[in-house]
Amino acid sequence: MKADNKGHLVAFSTIFMWSLTFVSTKVLLESLSPIEILLFRFSLGFVALLIVYPKFKIFTNTQDELLFMILGGSGVFLYFILENIALQYTQATNVGVIVSSAPIFTAILAVFILNDVKFHLRLVFGFMVAISGVFILMKENAGSVAINYSGDLIALAGSLSFAVYSVLLQKVDSNRYHFIFVTQKTFIYGLFWMLLYVVIFEKSIDYSSLLEMRLLSNMLFLGLIASGLCFVLWNYAIRLIGSVSTSNYIYLVPLITAISAIVVLDEQVTWNIIFGGTLVIFGLLLSQGKMSLIAKIACLRASKQSQ
Repeated sequence: MKADNKGHLVAFSTIFMWSLTFVSTKVLLESLSPIEILLFRFSLGFVALLIVYPKFKIFTNTQDELLFMILGGSGVFLYFILENIALQYTQATNVGVIVSSAPIFTAILAVFILNDVKFHLRLVFGFMVAISGVFILMKENAGSVAINYSGDLIALAGSLSFAVYSVLLQKVDSNRYHFIFVTQKTFIYGLFWMLLYVVIFEKSIDYSSLLEMRLLSNMLFLGLIASGLCFVLWNYAIRLIGSVSTSNYIYLVPLITAISAIVVLDEQVTWNIIFGGTLVIFGLLLSQGKMSLIAKIACLRASKQSQ
């Protein structure tokens, strides 16, 4: 299989599994706090990666360790703590749609951070359309507007954080470090930031609720599959096809999340979610230049039908 095809397949598989995490996390939030979920999840993921790839080094060099620290802070700690907190205040479907704005942030940041990405005016138009969709989503649950606004804005901040992670990941020297090692480093620094958060904000940690099989199975899925396996696959996909192309698969998150939320959580899909979600996806496609391709395909089909 060609590297490009393999990269796209890996990216799709990762996003499919990650889309299910919103529902699993929502279930766990019934009994655990956001930081309790993250600590257990990524500790489990790190141990699994250590078993698979035991060549872990505590220290590489100062410059790379600083980069790993930022990656752990943005892509593991900050993104997931914001996502988990957002899920406490708004629907899993809303969070799934808003997180799908990460590709547009990734593309904008890549222009300033990476040398091989150029700025296009469509990024601005796409961003305006996508953000309009996000604000429509924030009007959901009108009875608790303040709470819902805070949840959706937190999810948006998480989306920006993950974009920082995806772009900076390409700064890691792929010739020097194995992608599993990079994931291990990212996890260990993510856990460092989590423990710091616990010391400052949390009074106690309690995992007794995981004795319930329903909660334990969801935690094992988050730790072993969504963390240990998926982060390795995501880093591998970025190495194969780049951060922008890989991040494009986040477009699928709202659809997969919405379906799983309806089936598992009995969430209701309203017109606000449909219209707002459509604008987000449309804006993202526009920003990536996909709309011109779709238009060409539509014109080609129309011309064939007229012949």
